[in-house]
Amino acid sequence: MKTWVVLLCCFLLASCARQTIRIQNEDASSVGVTKMHHFFVGGIGQRTNVNAAEVCGGAEHVAVVETQQSFLDSVLFLVSYGVYAPRTLIIYCRK
Repeated sequence: MKTWVVLLCCFLLASCARQTIRIQNEDASSVGVTKMHHFFVGGIGQRTNVNAAEVCGGAEHVAVVETQQSFLDSVLFLVSYGVYAPRTLIIYCRK
């Protein structure tokens, strides 16, 4: 029973996080890509590179780059006891 209470507390205390970088002042008109990146052992010392200009067809078309730890990402992190730590990347393009 204690284990379930601890797991429930961890689940409820786990928060979602979002980092947003606005490249253009205009609103984004379309989503260029939404992709889950895979990290392990909490993602310590790991990184991934994505060329947003390539995704949107040029640097002038990149509007917003956003990374987030969504609810699903948090659930996967908790279920794997921190071994698997995914993050979701969203790139918004302008036309």
